Amino acid sequence: MAEDPSKIPRLPPPQKRQSLSKLTLTAKKRSSTDPSGQTPPKHRKTGPTKPTEPPNRITATDETSTDPDKAPPVILTPSDSPPVPSSSSKRRCKIAELLTKLLFDSLSVAEECSLYTLLESEWTTNYQAYYLNLLGDHSGILDKLLTLWIAERRALIHLYGILDVKIPQHERFAQLNYLRSRRMELCSCQGWLKGEKLGCYELLAMVFEAATMSAATRGMWVDGLKGLDPKLAWLGNGDVEINMSGTGDGAEAMSN
Repeated sequence: MAEDPSKIPRLPPPQKRQSLSKLTLTAKKRSSTDPSGQTPPKHRKTGPTKPTEPPNRITATDETSTDPDKAPPVILTPSDSPPVPSSSSKRRCKIAELLTKLLFDSLSVAEECSLYTLLESEWTTNYQAYYLNLLGDHSGILDKLLTLWIAERRALIHLYGILDVKIPQHERFAQLNYLRSRRMELCSCQGWLKGEKLGCYELLAMVFEAATMSAATRGMWVDGLKGLDPKLAWLGNGDVEINMSGTGDGAEAMSN
């Protein structure tokens, strides 16, 4: 027996299926949220961070610091450092000081002896490396001339030291004769420079100019040498004789 169609239960109508595009959008929205449903904060893109300066540190751009005791120290590099003067430079400066005093002012006996020692040391130490190239063809005669001049000056110091001392006459004569021979040999030294004849003072001035690290000073040194012990200037004469009939003073014992 057939059932009454009105009494057959009806199924609910089928629900509409969501489109694929809407499902994808929903999935994207859900993935951007955490399980709690809240959107996580966005992270900023940052580069490498600069190290922070420690507190109370003074930098070169710190304009607020006015305390000079806390200023950064100035460090000299090798290129900024002043050159260290050599021992030869210091010695030449000392020679210039003592030589100027000897020729134009006054000098103690100790200082004068120190001057001659410094001149010998300077000439011997730097002859090959400096003076031989600087003075050229005159270096040989200048070497001899400087040796003679220093020997004469030392003999004169000794002579002045015994003027007031009673010594045997022959010893005084020997000192005067030695001084005479040094002066005659000194005056015989001559040279030529660019066709001009140079005497012993002009040649010595070349040595002094080089040994004092100076320029255009030869005329000054010549004037100083001419005024040094003018009583001895005539000793270079080959006809000079030593007269021991005087009072025994060294200057009076020599006459022409």
